[in-house]
Amino acid sequence: MQDSGGLTGAVMFPPFVVKKGNPTMEDYIRHIDYLVKLGGIDGVAVASDYFGGQSGIIPDEKAKALYKQLIASGSWTEAAYTEPPWVYPQGVELPKTFYNLTGGLMKHGYSEDEIRKILGGNWMRVMKEVWG
Repeated sequence: MQDSGGLTGAVMFPPFVVKKGNPTMEDYIRHIDYLVKLGGIDGVAVASDYFGGQSGIIPDEKAKALYKQLIASGSWTEAAYTEPPWVYPQGVELPKTFYNLTGGLMKHGYSEDEIRKILGGNWMRVMKEVWG
């Protein structure tokens, strides 16, 4: 996909970032690093996937009820999605803390131009190419 100018979105959904436990921002940036190594800086962008069922947005009991509903409907499978609570990467766990990612990427050696691409520039490029 990246070879044709497409993107891979670096999601924050905990089971996609770490195998067990709650991820940190450092874990998430390593996830981004891996994707950049695979497809280059122009093929990666943040896809936070913040959603109403995550910890910090709704109580864990409601998240568990949502999970059961998604499993029962067939929208999700237990093999693909772990049971809540879903604690997003510490340091960028909620939309109001997302800004911390910029500093984290800088500490990992990404340039300002690369950070712009990861944080949305690549999405804008692809949308412009698709929609004109």
